[in-house]
Amino acid sequence: MKTMESINPVFKMGAVLLSAVILTFNHAVILNLLVFAAGMVLILFFSRAEKRRLLKFLLPIGLIITALFITGYKNAEQTLLASFATGTHGLGGLASMSPVYTGLQLSTRVLAYVGLGLLFSLTTPAEDMVLSMMHQLRVKPKFAYGILAAFHLVPNIARELEDAKFAYKVRGISCGPFALQPFFAAMVNCIRWSENLAMAMESKGFDGDGKRTYARILSVRPADIIILIAVPLLVLLGTLFLKY
Repeated sequence: MKTMESINPVFKMGAVLLSAVILTFNHAVILNLLVFAAGMVLILFFSRAEKRRLLKFLLPIGLIITALFITGYKNAEQTLLASFATGTHGLGGLASMSPVYTGLQLSTRVLAYVGLGLLFSLTTPAEDMVLSMMHQLRVKPKFAYGILAAFHLVPNIARELEDAKFAYKVRGISCGPFALQPFFAAMVNCIRWSENLAMAMESKGFDGDGKRTYARILSVRPADIIILIAVPLLVLLGTLFLKY
């Protein structure tokens, strides 16, 4: 097993969330780019994540980042002209006020969040996350496995919605992209699935009251604790020493 998949999911989630909170107080473009680059390197060379999935995420994200850069560039240009007219900023603030830099600040911050999010989602199996929630966070099995079941039902929900639209189309009823009839039909079936799932879990003893045995128990290693502390600390140091 590669390095990223071997990290305890709860501790990995804690490191990612703490780093994301620290990045909210960051204005350095270099730090944002470093965080994103680190996430991509870990995914590509230190995980078993599918590279095609990463590409599917990065293509639409690239369009969003470009739009955010243009938005920041245009707004900063207007602010810069106003500051020259009023004389509120001197030559020392030109670097931080330039339209290009403002656009990079806005776009690279989102890019850093994307790097952290992809690092966690692509390198954390859903089953390991559920086991970690039960063993480290003491979440009851019926809630943890309920979350896992809902996660695996998401593709079926999308397929059910397509089937409902096709059923209306066969009957000669045209449904627009925002028509509520197919959504209502799919929701009815989802409610039935949830009832069947609840009864199945109850029949298998997922009531959360009795003691259960587990095929795998995720333990906490010293490396997990080090990662929980070291990753947010490195991001914090970056916010203190990287100014641009």
